[in-house]
Amino acid sequence: MYITKLLNKLPYSKYYAPAFLALMTLVVFAYTFRSAYKRYENYEFGKFDLGNMSQIAYNTAHGNFMMVTDQFGTNINRLGMSHADYILALFSPLYWVFPNLNPMVLVFIQNLFWVSAVISIYLLAKKFTRSELAATVSGLIYLFYPSTGYIMIWSEYHGVTHIAPLLIWMFWYLEKLSYQLKSTKEKIIFWAMFVLMLIGKEQVGAIVGLFGVFVYFKNKKLGVSMFIVGFAFTLLCFLYLIPLYKNERSQSVSDFFALTQTAEDSIAIVNNENQATTRENFFLNRYTYLGDSYQDIIFNVLKNPALLFREAANEDKVQNLNYLFKPFGYVSLIMPFWLVSSPDLSIALLADVKGFLSVENQRAVLIVMTLFISYLLFLKFVFNNTKLKKYYFGQIYVIVCLILTFGASHESANPLFINGESFIKNKIISKVYSQGEDENNKDEKKAALLMGIISKGSIPENTKFCKDYLVELVYRYDPSYYSGPNPMGDHTANRYMNAMFPAGIDKTEMFISDIFDYKAYQSLDDINPYRSNIRAINKILATPDSEYQYILGCDRMAVYMKKDFIKEEDKNLTKDLILPAPNYSQEYKLEAKNENAISISYNQNSFRGNLTANYQITPLTEITEGQVAYWRLVGESQELKFLDQAFVHSTDLETNRGDLYLYDFEFIKNILPTGNYKVYYGFGDYNRTTEVYLTIIEF
Repeated sequence: MYITKLLNKLPYSKYYAPAFLALMTLVVFAYTFRSAYKRYENYEFGKFDLGNMSQIAYNTAHGNFMMVTDQFGTNINRLGMSHADYILALFSPLYWVFPNLNPMVLVFIQNLFWVSAVISIYLLAKKFTRSELAATVSGLIYLFYPSTGYIMIWSEYHGVTHIAPLLIWMFWYLEKLSYQLKSTKEKIIFWAMFVLMLIGKEQVGAIVGLFGVFVYFKNKKLGVSMFIVGFAFTLLCFLYLIPLYKNERSQSVSDFFALTQTAEDSIAIVNNENQATTRENFFLNRYTYLGDSYQDIIFNVLKNPALLFREAANEDKVQNLNYLFKPFGYVSLIMPFWLVSSPDLSIALLADVKGFLSVENQRAVLIVMTLFISYLLFLKFVFNNTKLKKYYFGQIYVIVCLILTFGASHESANPLFINGESFIKNKIISKVYSQGEDENNKDEKKAALLMGIISKGSIPENTKFCKDYLVELVYRYDPSYYSGPNPMGDHTANRYMNAMFPAGIDKTEMFISDIFDYKAYQSLDDINPYRSNIRAINKILATPDSEYQYILGCDRMAVYMKKDFIKEEDKNLTKDLILPAPNYSQEYKLEAKNENAISISYNQNSFRGNLTANYQITPLTEITEGQVAYWRLVGESQELKFLDQAFVHSTDLETNRGDLYLYDFEFIKNILPTGNYKVYYGFGDYNRTTEVYLTIIEF
């Protein structure tokens, strides 16, 4: 190729090409981490999994080795959640120095490790091909590979992602030393990388063990050692360490059901053998079509192998396999090194879960690394084949791979690409082609100025404004025992107990509810999250001598604290609510779907400084799933919605009547700026909601 010859003859190409690759690596790293941090600020990560990772490191630093609050609200060893990512313990010294360490520091370090593989890929490609072009393009393929954008922007922190690049570094190190570890220093460096990989995740030992099979043909002693140590660690984790904590997990599940279900339902669910939570491994529920235990799965696979092919041939999995192999033109298939990742391939392909094998998550990271090593070995073959070298097949191939990488990234919606397109559209094009306010919106605003008007509403959504305020409140009180919605769980992670609502609320000093949060019920069968959440709150508050007190609401969330935990300065807040005269009473009817409605009798009393709404269900039918009542305050610069907590606390969902609601505005002045606010009261669900404009108040 004329262009290749010209590039190779340029005296500065050997300096400019790696410099360009280094620059692109820095740009991609900076851009992806900024995008990931934006997701963190917008509460798109949560307790699962970033919050858990930070809490494990925090607890380990404070003497509670690998302790984490599980899905059901109990502090247990990480092994109780069927994971052995001991690499998190290495972060504990950071938490000695910085107790409130931002969890994104873990993501920053992980992403540094991920992009460091560009260096090892470049060095290996340069060694195998002696071509600056091939080495540089290989690094670019890695940077723009579909998984890179997802891992660095979407995937939070995971131990397996952290250690995955070490597989390529180990391969490079062995290639550099011709697979002979002669000095003590060389042995220490290699085995240090090996151990770091082992503690990344429980099944990694099997992968580095299979790597040992590849090494065996270069160094028999080293290959056998890798195989034995790797598989011994994985078997230790799966057959002994993880089942060892089964009882802790089972007790945690029992406590959770006792809190969220009726006594009869709780017993029935716990005794249900189909519940994943009671098995020797929490994640065996993903393979129930093969059996309920390791032994059953192995027996059924041998008995009926067709089951494997049926599940592995799932359209979603085939599509993601295409995204993984396509950037290499599928030729990686003929280089068998990718089979080293067969443990992860098997776990992902056989799982009866949509999206489990995906370029979007951490489960494919070691598959990606083995594919790149297969690609590099193919380059070695091509560039050392005299006939292929004569026709510049290698140079053509790497350029084709780069083009295919861009194509696969576009098809898989690689966020590295999508975020760039979004930036152009939202930050540039939208400003150039900005539009004026819609006329319909203007009409709606005019109509809303009429007191007593009933219009279309919407039940509260959890906004960044309220999440920010409530996270600040958590940090101001700094409870050691806390439970809250999953999206805020990474921001509140650094404490002994960081549960996910409604789990563990009966053990907390402070908890934040969201009756629509369903994350705690994932993997559980036949559970109604909405009813279970309300039942849990009412169990805590129903008794006359309840330790807990409702503090304030913000969006769908509400804050509760133990009465003796509330700070003195917050106990005697004065009411600064001013209601306009004259006092009046009015009745309105607000409707939801299925003709369900509430008739509210609104009373304004300026002397008492409160808004009161008496309501009952009309017609006399049961409140259906997800129906709530709420208040909405609209000022010049700020709007606030919050659920009518008496509707949550006092409405028995098995009957059809609500009780008096008296909302206390004490904390609102800490959330909203002073000024005049329009007051709306609404009722409904996600299908249909109506609200009435009641009055204007002043803070």
